[in-house]
Amino acid sequence: MTPVDQNALQLRVVKRMLELIDVRSPWHRSLWLLGTLHAVDEVLECTNATWDGAIANEKAQRYLIERTQEQVRGDVGMGSDVLRAMLATKLGQLSPKKFPTGNQAISQIPLEREIRELAARSKRDYLARWRQHTESGALTPESVERTARLLVAHLLDHGFDQRHIHGWLKSLIDIDPATILVDLLKRGHDMCRDDESEFSFAVVLERGATRSNAQRLESILADLEQVRTELETIADTTPKLAHTTEIFRRLLNQDIAVVVQQSFSARDPHAASAKLFEWMQRIESRSVIGSPRSFRFSRHVLDRTEGKIRNLLNGTASLRVPAMERHSLYAQDLNPQLEASLSLLSSYRSLSPVASVATTWAAVEGLLGHSGAQGIDSADGLAAIVACSFPRAELEYLLDRPMAEPAASSINQEANKAQGSDRARIMLDAILTHGSSLFTEPEDVAAAERVSQVQSDPKATIRRVEGYFKDVFRRLYYQRNFVMHAAKFDSVSLPSTVRSAPKIVAAGLDRVVHAQYVRTPVEPLALASRARNEIEMLGQQGAREVFRLLK
Repeated sequence: MTPVDQNALQLRVVKRMLELIDVRSPWHRSLWLLGTLHAVDEVLECTNATWDGAIANEKAQRYLIERTQEQVRGDVGMGSDVLRAMLATKLGQLSPKKFPTGNQAISQIPLEREIRELAARSKRDYLARWRQHTESGALTPESVERTARLLVAHLLDHGFDQRHIHGWLKSLIDIDPATILVDLLKRGHDMCRDDESEFSFAVVLERGATRSNAQRLESILADLEQVRTELETIADTTPKLAHTTEIFRRLLNQDIAVVVQQSFSARDPHAASAKLFEWMQRIESRSVIGSPRSFRFSRHVLDRTEGKIRNLLNGTASLRVPAMERHSLYAQDLNPQLEASLSLLSSYRSLSPVASVATTWAAVEGLLGHSGAQGIDSADGLAAIVACSFPRAELEYLLDRPMAEPAASSINQEANKAQGSDRARIMLDAILTHGSSLFTEPEDVAAAERVSQVQSDPKATIRRVEGYFKDVFRRLYYQRNFVMHAAKFDSVSLPSTVRSAPKIVAAGLDRVVHAQYVRTPVEPLALASRARNEIEMLGQQGAREVFRLLK
């Protein structure tokens, strides 16, 4: 492959990384994967929980081991082929018993330490190895997607906030070097080696300060004046923040204003802001049950370290279930099962991560659980539904993306006349005719390549996609079990679960809602059964087209 081709692939990876990290990206283009190092930690965490009896059987452990072994072997950042094979082998030797007996007995405690040592060895130069891989010209069109997902997941699992990474990637793209991915990996390696920084915030308590505690103001008047001074400086030097600074100023000018100072160590200011938001939610939740007058902090805070006003709700992911609007269901009476699941899902933004995994899983099990079923049955059923929805979602989204002329005009004209799944058919035919070069943006070229893979080998590709969704939903189920049954509230994969699961659950619920309000309604369990059957039929006579698997 020529250097020019490699440069184009590097840009495609970086643009895909930017799309994965963007909270505005649709579900089918968002991040599902857990970073490899965190996946190893998750295996060890699950293994210890199995040893301790917090997890009743070994199914979760065996599943995570098998999936992580596959990921380790395919992740060049983890080290040489020899090291990756060694780590995968040792993961496979983990027993569900801490002290197994019999001829196959292996000392589990030293084995766990060996795995942790190998993972620590991999972590030190993870991005440097990816840089060497990229510089060697080893990128291929088929490896773009996996490379982008692994790199983004690694940065997030390393403690960086997605808003920070998004801004950082955009700044690199604006520079537009010839070898953008190599430059990114060099800078990223240096970033990961830096220590965390301290960030200080001033937060206004906008509800809960009363006349009875007004004497507390005397001790914070100096802080109030200092915050006002800093606020004036920010407003003068950054006019574009005038609106938010005015909001903050109004809060400070209340008759009784309490300013709370808080500091956090973090990788970046957005990660520190996220820690602040969790702290605020925790205090507010306690006040609801501990005080006759609950507290509420303003979501506009002063970042004293960076000299900025931050809205803590900016950049948070939003969930969409378009079938609600498509079928005009906002004011209609829904069946109790569906109503409860939608309510549970909609509450996730206002809850702590621990509470969020419990309610999000309840939304899944409320629709797909049944007598005698295990949790993984509900997880796998929703995974099949979402996997069947993936090709059509990609194709319909591509219809609205920039395309090269003259093909774009004729495709758009034809699509505007079509309805339903015929629009997806038109886009698929266009990709098969013109190839991925039909699109002008690198991330859309990558999406067209994914669609081509689905079409050329539908069963293997959809199975692989289904496997990713199984990982998301099973992880959600395991995290819920940690919270509800093991009283474990600090799981290593809790942040990634909260980050990825709600949006994908919403995509599944959208299909469930739609199926109940079409001409021939289909209940959730029947829809999951249909999805499994259609995936099994792919590549055989009588299989449906990939963009209408749930029809």
